[in-house]
Amino acid sequence: LALLPGTNYFHLGGDEVWTFGTHPDTRAYVEKHGKGALYLRHVEPILDMLVARGVRPLLWHDMMRDWDAAALRRLGQKADLVVWGYTGHPAEMGGHVNREVVQRFVEHGVELWGATAYKGADGHNVNLPNFENRQANAVGWAEFAAEYSMKGVIATAWSRYNTALVQCEPIAGALDSLANVGIILHDGRPPAGGRQDCLRALEAVGERERFEAARDALSKLTSVTDGGWSRVREISEELVVATEDQRRPVSVSRSMASFGQLLDRADAVAHEVRRALAGLIDNVWIERYLSERITPLRREYQELNRRAGELHAGKAGT
Repeated sequence: LALLPGTNYFHLGGDEVWTFGTHPDTRAYVEKHGKGALYLRHVEPILDMLVARGVRPLLWHDMMRDWDAAALRRLGQKADLVVWGYTGHPAEMGGHVNREVVQRFVEHGVELWGATAYKGADGHNVNLPNFENRQANAVGWAEFAAEYSMKGVIATAWSRYNTALVQCEPIAGALDSLANVGIILHDGRPPAGGRQDCLRALEAVGERERFEAARDALSKLTSVTDGGWSRVREISEELVVATEDQRRPVSVSRSMASFGQLLDRADAVAHEVRRALAGLIDNVWIERYLSERITPLRREYQELNRRAGELHAGKAGT
């Protein structure tokens, strides 16, 4: 707050607390007072501090879905909730977000925001957002926000699904989706010219050329790694055939050679990714990103090569 004077909202998160109320002490507290009371016992001092400074806190909604009415009303006096969901239309998602959930918050006086995603919601290890998926979700949120008079919709951008998982979807390759979602949230509908309008918007601010280089490099990375995992499956299956029925003249040498060539191609693509992302992301994270994609394939190649060698030696011995 000292660094950002004039702040009106403060995002606290507070979602997906998987172990909430599972400790014997907290479980007993929940049984006596309810989930809302336990959550507020932890977070309310922070809410009060922010409110006292004229700042409205934001919390994410999934932890509050089954709170009692009194806890929801108490929360609504001190914070807004951000209702999030990244697949399809929020009215039809089911699970943690649907019309019934939102209606209950509204009935108990909770001010709401929505949260879509312009990147990072199409798979924990993918390289590029699915433009159509991101558009459909953003349009759904624009409609839902208007229907329930939400304060706004946040365009989120996820780069890891959790601390232990790989990086995904660098922003540099997702700028077309960012522009598209921004236009949808501003106008309530996609641009008339579709993705081409988004590219023209990027060109107007001098970002199109670099974006297209990043997207092209990341698309090639997807193609080459998908091809690598296809080779892993193919060779693994061939080795099983050769192991279980040694009468069959199975040889994986051609498949292994093709796999090796594909790994060489992956190294070339990695150089393209480095060039495209240079100066945008610290080098350590570019190298980590590439390692997460290519190193597993190298290890699979080495292991399959070892197994193929053992199989060949065994057949030669017999």
